Amino acid sequence: MSPEERIREAIEAFVARARQDLDVQGQSLALEVSNAVREQRVLAQAELERAMGSERGRRESELDALKAKSKRDQAVALGRLLATVRELDSAISLRGTLEALAAGARTEAPRTALLLVDGRMLRVFGASGYPAGQGPTDVSVEADSLLVRAVEGRAPVEVPSDPSALTRPLFLRPGSGQAGRLMPLAVGGNVVAVLYSEGPESRDGQAEVWIEAIEILVRHAALRLENVTSIRTVEALTK
Repeated sequence: MSPEERIREAIEAFVARARQDLDVQGQSLALEVSNAVREQRVLAQAELERAMGSERGRRESELDALKAKSKRDQAVALGRLLATVRELDSAISLRGTLEALAAGARTEAPRTALLLVDGRMLRVFGASGYPAGQGPTDVSVEADSLLVRAVEGRAPVEVPSDPSALTRPLFLRPGSGQAGRLMPLAVGGNVVAVLYSEGPESRDGQAEVWIEAIEILVRHAALRLENVTSIRTVEALTK
């Protein structure tokens, strides 16, 4: 065998061994990479589960806190409403009843106005929550169809936010996201006063708490006015 052939065989043998070693090393490397990827995936999954568990726990804690706050708020609102009802029950005069109603309404709605019916005029008895120059003034019942409906219909009237209603009395113009409500006080079938209140508009078809609270107060005040009037009538007759 010539020197050239021996050299060629040596090179070919070396290349064959190198290729074999490379295949073995490649398989080993692939196995190590596969194991590393699998371990990384397990660690990532565990980390994700821990993060999700932590987030779930945080959300549950927030939900529990919101529920507890809602219960506290409901208790406070109920206590506030009950206090006003007691004030109405303790009133012994027509004016005292109206004052208790006006004061209670202020605690339930951001903006209120109590108007007394005097013929076809509405006289301001009290108001709260209005900026300077935008509060109610004595106004004719015919000043707006909503007032007519409240007085003559003897039923609650919704006052929606309507920027185009420029002829409506200024105090009857709820702002954006707000809604108003006219609640008549009927005594013996006659409307003697109208309470206007304004607050956040209803969402998801659910009435806001302030609307329900105001209606309860107005209805109770109307009953108290009837009782006080009856008592005054009986006293006058017996004397």
